[in-house]
Amino acid sequence: MLRESLARWKDRDIAHGRELGKQEGLALGEQKGLALGEQKGLALGEQKGLARGKQEGLEAGRQLLRDVLVDLLETRFDAAIPAAMRRHLDDATPEQLRAWSARAIRVDSLDEVFRDA
Repeated sequence: MLRESLARWKDRDIAHGRELGKQEGLALGEQKGLALGEQKGLALGEQKGLARGKQEGLEAGRQLLRDVLVDLLETRFDAAIPAAMRRHLDDATPEQLRAWSARAIRVDSLDEVFRDA
């Protein structure tokens, strides 16, 4: 279910990036006032918009994974996450978050989840 949610989020952000790119490209093309400029501007703007949309989607996915892990840890260990551990979560890569999620279901304490942090 999480993978499906992340996939839908990614698809939405890619579409959003395309739309942003088209808008940027049209604006650039209009500034140039040339048909060729419009085409090049549209292509360049679409590339930039796709890249921006992809980056936003990746960050949104990382944040979602972080939030799911916080819920998992607070439920599993029946305690609030200390500030130092929250900082680790805030700065973590998606790979770290996945590793900690897998570890959280096998260990007996929060300290063991973050033993390598």
